[in-house]
Amino acid sequence: MNKIKRKLQKKKQHVDADIFDIHNVFEYGFPVAPTAVAFDDTLSLLALASGSGEVRVYGQAGVLMVAGHKKNVKVSQLVWIPNEGRLVSLAESSGQSLFSLFEINEVEGTAVLQLVKEKQLEAKKATTCTILDGKTLLVGTEKGDVLSLDLESFEFSDDTIHLDVAMQNVPDDFKVTLDST
Repeated sequence: MNKIKRKLQKKKQHVDADIFDIHNVFEYGFPVAPTAVAFDDTLSLLALASGSGEVRVYGQAGVLMVAGHKKNVKVSQLVWIPNEGRLVSLAESSGQSLFSLFEINEVEGTAVLQLVKEKQLEAKKATTCTILDGKTLLVGTEKGDVLSLDLESFEFSDDTIHLDVAMQNVPDDFKVTLDST
């Protein structure tokens, strides 16, 4: 009887070890609730962002890199820095705009996507962004101003185009007003 009992206990321990021993964790499938997409023509990389702040980069068949933001954010736009394997995301965190810089780096012989820098925009809300010359990110705000973010230092410069100043330089025949009729 003891011999059978020991066999059952041994079998139970083996089954418990199989249940709780996780060997591999992997990503698969399409991201849940994608919110932004960007494609780098030269490097043939596709970046997708999800509503939970996850960023996935797809390359050739079998190439997938995944990274996430430090905070739970909603990414609204992704922009590749041309030919550099670097990606900027525009997200909203606690009602403020958050810019994040991701890079593809080599770690232990494997290419990985890493979050390198983050910058929060104070007192203004960004609505869109685009790369100017590979070194500057132009940021449009909901008030109509255009800010510039230096991509090397990841700091906002003092060069700001204010909407009211820009409108003073536009000829009257180019200005458009909405009629209430």
